[in-house]
Amino acid sequence: MNNITIDKFMPSKNLDYLPRGNITINSISKDKNINSDPELNFNSTILLKNIQQRRLKIRAKMVEMFNLCCEKIIETENSYLTDLIFKLPESIFIDFNGCKDIDIINYIAKKLKQNKLDVLIINSDTLFITWKFIELNLLLN
Repeated sequence: MNNITIDKFMPSKNLDYLPRGNITINSISKDKNINSDPELNFNSTILLKNIQQRRLKIRAKMVEMFNLCCEKIIETENSYLTDLIFKLPESIFIDFNGCKDIDIINYIAKKLKQNKLDVLIINSDTLFITWKFIELNLLLN
């Protein structure tokens, strides 16, 4: 079987573009182990590391969006206003690493409520925030 060539398969064909007698089964499979399956490079440590990296990226994005919201609150307060509608930037959270807009909105709302601001979730990417009653909120808690 090692001596099978193109000439033996198609003797009547004129195959001038192929070298005569040089292509054999051995030359095609030379330096290749065609009878073994490649070993997968996988273990649970790699999987765990990927999960942890994904969580870190999601957390970093959540903090980034919370900081952006806080900057908007400061800008609004500097204009002597007490209410803000904050909407997530559209390009940021189109299913970022499995994290949905509503996850980010919930995170921001929770952090703002911890700071005694009143927050209403309008929809999955928008918050209504007011600090009109922040003094009262601070006194009550």
